Amino acid sequence: MHNNPAVLPAEAISKIQMLVNALVHSDWKTLEGMGVCQRVPVQDLQRVLVEYGISLAEHPGSAWPACMEIYSTMDPDLWFVDLALWGPDGETDLTLQLSVARSAESVLSLTINDLRVL
Repeated sequence: MHNNPAVLPAEAISKIQMLVNALVHSDWKTLEGMGVCQRVPVQDLQRVLVEYGISLAEHPGSAWPACMEIYSTMDPDLWFVDLALWGPDGETDLTLQLSVARSAESVLSLTINDLRVL
């Protein structure tokens, strides 16, 4: 990975915001429908949130896109994203780690790689 922050396509940011909205509202069916839980099943996301003992909250509008650390890779169609999550009292130390990939057909897909304390 490079240390230079990359720029995500606007469509990817929109999909990430939809993912966060589903996570905040415990909308597990939407997350599964988005295909983002291939590496980290919904049950693992639920377990981490219960163990951490916090309910998530929507990011304030001013947090976007600063709440994301974006990393480019050797593949110009693959990015890694560390996304800070919010709770009722503001930013938490929970981080959602994602992959964003663009297929040959220019379709963007997201994958949750981890949900952890950083």
